[in-house]
Amino acid sequence: MGSYNFKAGPKTFTIFTLFQVLMRDLLVLGQVQF
Repeated sequence: MGSYNFKAGPKTFTIFTLFQVLMRDLLVLGQVQF
């Protein structure tokens, strides 16, 4: 899966990683609030 993202392009891989981290942060914030 990692190699596939790398083939897709550095920009796509970076966006995917940032999106994953953002979603994880939102989940953590949601757990803390609720």
